[in-house]
Amino acid sequence: MLAQRQLLQLHREWHVILEAKGFGSRWSSWILSYELIPFVPLSLPENDYLELCVDITEMYCNLICRQESRAKHQSFRHRIKVDHEDGFFERVI
Repeated sequence: MLAQRQLLQLHREWHVILEAKGFGSRWSSWILSYELIPFVPLSLPENDYLELCVDITEMYCNLICRQESRAKHQSFRHRIKVDHEDGFFERVI
């Protein structure tokens, strides 16, 4: 069994996660938008629940990173296209 100090630390960390910004108003509200999550416990949940939350959150973060990367790539391609259309490359060479 976990020592009392460790358990207290895990409870504190769980409450920080519940209030985490960057997922709308807070993570605990955001995670409820997924059908697999019918409620968010205020006390430290079981490992299965935590693993599900980690999987959903990680999937979302990976998706956002891919979207951001794609947007940067498209922006770069657009700037190259505009430079080419404006004759920038001919002036440099």
